[in-house]
Amino acid sequence: MTPPPDIMRRRRRRIRIGLVVLLLLVAAGIAANYLRSARQAATTAMPAPPADLVTPAQALRAMPAPALVAMAHRAAFGTDGVAAVPGEKGGELRFAPGELVWTGDMAVLLSPGTNADDCHACAGAVAVTYLQPRGGGFVVRGKWLDTIGGNGFGQPPTSWSVRTDMAPVPVVVATTGFSNQGYTCGVTTLTALTPAGPVQSDPVPTSYSNAGAVDPDSGRTMAGEPARDLAGEIVDVGADGFAVKAAGTTERYLRRGARFVRDGSPSAMDCGGA
Repeated sequence: MTPPPDIMRRRRRRIRIGLVVLLLLVAAGIAANYLRSARQAATTAMPAPPADLVTPAQALRAMPAPALVAMAHRAAFGTDGVAAVPGEKGGELRFAPGELVWTGDMAVLLSPGTNADDCHACAGAVAVTYLQPRGGGFVVRGKWLDTIGGNGFGQPPTSWSVRTDMAPVPVVVATTGFSNQGYTCGVTTLTALTPAGPVQSDPVPTSYSNAGAVDPDSGRTMAGEPARDLAGEIVDVGADGFAVKAAGTTERYLRRGARFVRDGSPSAMDCGGA
């Protein structure tokens, strides 16, 4: 028995709708498989992310400090241990491994050295060597053996250190002293380690004593100066400079680029007695 026409129409409509739904489901599956394959292909073709990139300077700075200083000393002087080299002002200077600091990506080796001649006027020094990182090591870019002078009798500075609060670049602060005819004077040298090379300021007087030249009866030196004994200290360090403070006196020094200049009259601790 044949179903009525309206029932046949409804059946055919349901069949058509089912076929459309089936076709849509098949198409969606094909599209999903295509996108999945495309993503997998893109992932496979994409290169692996590179390892963290570091500069030669960063790689060296990650080394233990003693090993890095030893490497820098070897690059600077061609030997391990104490290096004997002719001084720029004559004589033989003997430099030991010292301290390594950085100015930008340039390494700076500071090497304390004694003078082989221990005469009164024969000074030691702190050598300054600029080293460029390259190929896991260093290449010498500049060397200044006598820029930071030391004391007489062949000795390096009485004390020296590196400060990072005085200028945008590291500054080597070195103190020397001498005695002559009853006068004892102390002088501080400031050497800024700029990327282009060391820049040194004029000497900064930091102590003065005429005790050995004062006549015990008159209480004055032969030049008529009263007894004076001043020991200065660098204080009030700021972006514009610093001060040297001693008993009863404060003297100001202003920063001009990489140099420091005295602000005012001659120092009360000037070794000429001014």
